[in-house]
Amino acid sequence: MALLVYFINLFIGSNMLAMLLNGLSLMLLLSAMVAAGRFYFIMTAMFLICSVAFLVIWEKSWIEMTNGFSTMVKLILFIGIVPLISFPVQGYVPEIKKMLLALNDKTSSFKVSHYASFILANMINLAALPISKVIFFQDGANRARQMLYGELTIRSFALAMMVTPIGAAIAVAVDLTGTKWSSVLSVNFLIVWLGLFISYALTRKKRELMELREQEHEEGSLPVEKPNYALLVSGFLPFGAYFLFLIISDGSLELGIMELILLSVLPFTFVWSILQKKTVGWWNAVLFQIFQQNPKSFGQYAVIISAGLFLHTIELTGIDEKFSEVLPGIGLEKAAYFYIPVTIFVVLFLSMLGVHQFVAMIFMGELIDPEWFGIAPTVYASSLLIGFASGMLSSSFSGANILMSNLLSDASSYELGKKHYLFTFIFICISTAVLVVVNTYVF
Repeated sequence: MALLVYFINLFIGSNMLAMLLNGLSLMLLLSAMVAAGRFYFIMTAMFLICSVAFLVIWEKSWIEMTNGFSTMVKLILFIGIVPLISFPVQGYVPEIKKMLLALNDKTSSFKVSHYASFILANMINLAALPISKVIFFQDGANRARQMLYGELTIRSFALAMMVTPIGAAIAVAVDLTGTKWSSVLSVNFLIVWLGLFISYALTRKKRELMELREQEHEEGSLPVEKPNYALLVSGFLPFGAYFLFLIISDGSLELGIMELILLSVLPFTFVWSILQKKTVGWWNAVLFQIFQQNPKSFGQYAVIISAGLFLHTIELTGIDEKFSEVLPGIGLEKAAYFYIPVTIFVVLFLSMLGVHQFVAMIFMGELIDPEWFGIAPTVYASSLLIGFASGMLSSSFSGANILMSNLLSDASSYELGKKHYLFTFIFICISTAVLVVVNTYVF
């Protein structure tokens, strides 16, 4: 219901529809709180209590406060609907696996898994993690090998979220800074490839040792079945066309990238399902996503909606402006050297405390006006995304680490998060240097 009202309000726009969307968002919050675990419930309650306290202290209208319930609704809808993009890919998984196994005979299986996971994450988002597990994680392999695969896969996924338009992170960053996806992509492309190189280089000793041991015990390789390349091309072409559509639309339409994807993902997957003659499967996937998968994320939904209300209350009371006015360096171009890394580290720090990466991004995006400190909006969007990816990797509360810990069964999300500390530190340092140079000499 919220999705339908959001679409109608996007094109028609009226006070009645806005009030209805606020009411539906409140119902989403209450439903999510009922299903949320203790940690998420406490976080949600904290945001709600702070919102009410600020409202009472500053004597603002309760009616104006209710508008804050729907500030994050499009992010919730985005997270809830976009995973459907993985539905058409499911039929290509066997052929993808054959192709990657064939590549394993020619190069390191770790290299294949690292870069293939990055490509899959760009196309199918979070679904790339379980699919990568099916393809690369061999049954019976020792724990060290499984952990190394998991480590590389999560890094690939986190870095992909900095460039892929179907990832909510880049949509949020673009929405907060008012820039364009294509502009952010031009900056992040270099940073992401540096990140992939650093990630792979840091595991060199472990990889070489494992590969040496495998060669010593290798008795002979099994024949690899040749993949159907024509079928693979037919699967990847629609994604290429969809990304091209997003690039063109993002540059020519007034709608943001998040709205564009929300409006197009259902028609895109539906048309693809018709071409595949799987319309019934598509409908079942839609129902499964809405009624089975979404409730599993209710804890995160409750935190995101309540955090949106909190940020709206801060804006309503003017606390954000008062805080911004006391920040040092306003009007100084060199302030960018300070606020670019500060933004990254604050998002990382909040994520490690248990605040969702989206909430941490939005908090910093609302708190700091980059132009006050001589930071180009595109560069600031990139800073937020670097903080997002770093928080996703290092936080034990990260959805990616939690999912991977479930896939590996005997690894905790805390153990996985610790494995990324060194990479995260190096990645932030190099990325900050790149952004400072870009901000100084390009924008």
